[in-house]
Amino acid sequence: MDLPEELVINIIARLPMKSLARFKSVYREWKPFTESKYFRHLYHSNTSSTSCSNWSILRRDVGSRRSGLEEVKLDLPRESRHGNTSFASCFTLNTKNIKIKEIRVAACTDGLVLLRLELDDMTIRYDIGNPVLQQWIQLPPPPIPRGSSHYNYNDSGLVTRMHNHTLLGYKVVLIHREFRSFPTYRFFIFSSDTVEWSLQVHSCPGPSTNVTSRTSNPVSLNGKLHWLDLSGHITVHDFFSNDDQVRAISLPAKMQGSPRPSGMMVYTTSQGSFVLIDVEFMEDVTKSYNVRIWRLKCDSWSWEKAWDINLACVGLGRSCVPMAINVFDIDIIYLWDFHNKCFLACNLRTNTKSYGARKDGYAIFFERWWCLSQFVPSLQVVPTLEPKLI
Repeated sequence: MDLPEELVINIIARLPMKSLARFKSVYREWKPFTESKYFRHLYHSNTSSTSCSNWSILRRDVGSRRSGLEEVKLDLPRESRHGNTSFASCFTLNTKNIKIKEIRVAACTDGLVLLRLELDDMTIRYDIGNPVLQQWIQLPPPPIPRGSSHYNYNDSGLVTRMHNHTLLGYKVVLIHREFRSFPTYRFFIFSSDTVEWSLQVHSCPGPSTNVTSRTSNPVSLNGKLHWLDLSGHITVHDFFSNDDQVRAISLPAKMQGSPRPSGMMVYTTSQGSFVLIDVEFMEDVTKSYNVRIWRLKCDSWSWEKAWDINLACVGLGRSCVPMAINVFDIDIIYLWDFHNKCFLACNLRTNTKSYGARKDGYAIFFERWWCLSQFVPSLQVVPTLEPKLI
């Protein structure tokens, strides 16, 4: 007996994402409505309450270009309803007749992943796609000026334009690794709307900043890139606006003078806001860390303190180092436990903890300035490389 289409859609919207991706490629009649705006909105509504989902975390060692972003799995007891989608199993790229020296993840946002491929002939190629849907698109090479090379640019970020949980477009941003005594930023930007690369120069009024290789690894949120520069400011730019200036935002008052020898900072996103985790090591080695979690309010560009807590209050010692905040719930912090060699999630509000599986031989290297991205699987279809009529 045939079921009503509305009932079928509601049933499918509750399936794990990996099954969804498989079914839509097998059964032709399901493909149109699984790619519709209505279905994406329904699917997002069903999953938005899963605040403790077992998302993958992508980590970048700031000082090492070679290591790039790597996937680390939390393996926490509470499983995501999406199931375990392995990154490695989803990388089915079109690499016929080419020899690849290295593939690494350059950026990710809103379910899309930007890959950087270094070929044996020293050329660089960029692919963007959705690893869940196994959809990948090769970008045209950026027009690097004569006398320069890819190594003069950081794979700075990937920004998206979203509306009602639907992907309308994206931009890939490369930032010039240039030492300057005045605050000017040079970007190479690829737009899915124009299907072209363009060079844009933006000024940064206000505090004097040094534009160096450290202005890399930005956090992407709502079409903006946020990154931490050497002057101790958060610099922000909206790549979908007509503003030709990059905004410099001072750190919270209690963090002025950072970086400190006795602390570290982690920056990420949670509940639709840019979040900064300020970790202050205590002089007494028997004590834990003081952790302050700051949320940046975009309407006023001011800081709001979400948490100010010593981790000893929730039973965590110095062996547990903060890594990220849950992308859906700012009360949930992810940590790496050096003593037990596992990841754990701690709800600071309820003092409940979830420990992952022990990972013997797994190494985590920490730096004072670093960036974490949480990969949230999605059903977003990457726009094809065709210029849009305006």
